[in-house]
Amino acid sequence: MKHMGSAAFEARYMLLQELRKQGHMELSDFLGSYEIGPLQEMGFLEHNGHDHPLERYGGCMPTPSGAHYLLYDYLHQLIMVKQDLAEELHAFMMFEAQPLWLPTGVGNNISFSWSGHPAYDPAIKQRNELERLLASGHV
Repeated sequence: MKHMGSAAFEARYMLLQELRKQGHMELSDFLGSYEIGPLQEMGFLEHNGHDHPLERYGGCMPTPSGAHYLLYDYLHQLIMVKQDLAEELHAFMMFEAQPLWLPTGVGNNISFSWSGHPAYDPAIKQRNELERLLASGHV
């Protein structure tokens, strides 16, 4: 991510807060990071071909399929999961697109686990970081 000036940050933040008040959720909050690879793999995000000084999502924007779930503001580099569609998008990702992402719990207490996915599973991320530290000589 590139750093933005204070005026650009304020404008982005104000729009983000307004969209949150409307019930939308920033994509990075939905995913728990800026790791958008799975949405690219599913065909929901694609590179927009334009450089932007405030880039936040690897130069990506929603595809026509992704636009069903996602709002996009190029000027402020915001990608938002639309109001009331986060659960539907989660279900699509869990059950149809990525079989390694598993529901946990039973009945109405179902939540989702990123188990087994290298970008989201905390155990895999920690193991990868430990391996990186050991490989660089830390003991």
